[in-house]
Amino acid sequence: MKAYLAQQFTALFAVAILGSLALMPSASYANETAEQIRNAVRSHVDKRLQSGANRPQFRNHSSIRTKIGRIDGRLRLSLCEDEKLVIEDHSGSLMSGRYLLKAICTGENSWSLYVPVTVVVMKPVVVATQVVPRGSVIQAGQVELLEWEVSQLRHGYFETLEQVIGSQLSRALTTGRPVIPDQLGKTKVVNKGDSVLIEASNAVLSVKSPGIALSSGGIGDQINVRNSRSKKIIRGTITGSGKVSVAM
Repeated sequence: MKAYLAQQFTALFAVAILGSLALMPSASYANETAEQIRNAVRSHVDKRLQSGANRPQFRNHSSIRTKIGRIDGRLRLSLCEDEKLVIEDHSGSLMSGRYLLKAICTGENSWSLYVPVTVVVMKPVVVATQVVPRGSVIQAGQVELLEWEVSQLRHGYFETLEQVIGSQLSRALTTGRPVIPDQLGKTKVVNKGDSVLIEASNAVLSVKSPGIALSSGGIGDQINVRNSRSKKIIRGTITGSGKVSVAM
């Protein structure tokens, strides 16, 4: 009797094992499913990139590369019909360079899987060629354009040398590092020796006269100017390119 029961148990165990193996997708199916997910994710990202082509991060780019995170073949996911495989944004942002997508199979054997994606956008940005101390005015030769992954530049960047040359530094530049907006002082709209228009006004009267700037500055800065007619030196506030307002 014991021998008979042992034989029956062995037979049932064998049937259970064979049944579970029959339900588990083969390694080739798993590889095929992983490739299917990668293709669907790549298509989703390409569409997102096309829709965001006019965003500042993507303008004037040299290259864009998409890196799809590894999909573990040991998961043995069942193959999903293409029309039932849905890709959704889960967290992060395409514009930030790193984000997480969710692949969902809505078929009979449903499953879901998170897939990390990295988007690498390379473009020329302004980089310091040498250490430049705080307070210095950036000169040609102290900066150059180099390819950089802009998603790493969380604090901004400049795309042309003209944007920074002639600007005074509020923070020092480091060799080989991109120049960021926080390192620059206000953009100069008046330079020492420039001809300016001096405007003195009150509620009922406005008087304009030509003058010469005796120092440089940006909008909102106070500088000394010499009135070209009276030769008097007066102090005023820069209100625009070549314009200085003085109290009446």
